[in-house]
Amino acid sequence: MKELNMKNKTIIDIRYYGTEQYKFDRSLNAIGERYARKLRELDFKTGEYDHIYINLIESLNEGCVEILTQEDVI
Repeated sequence: MKELNMKNKTIIDIRYYGTEQYKFDRSLNAIGERYARKLRELDFKTGEYDHIYINLIESLNEGCVEILTQEDVI
């Protein structure tokens, strides 16, 4: 059986992005930084990635979430 070599990185930052429809104040990024600091304090691990990007788009139905890897986006 192949052994998985998964990294166990500590979260550095949570960043928010959105389209024209989602207008949010820059203070939202500060909230993401605060969440990330608290998660670091609790030793939260994010696997291979040290940043989480939250992209607000209108193509998903309300209340739905889609999780993509970097390979899905490229």
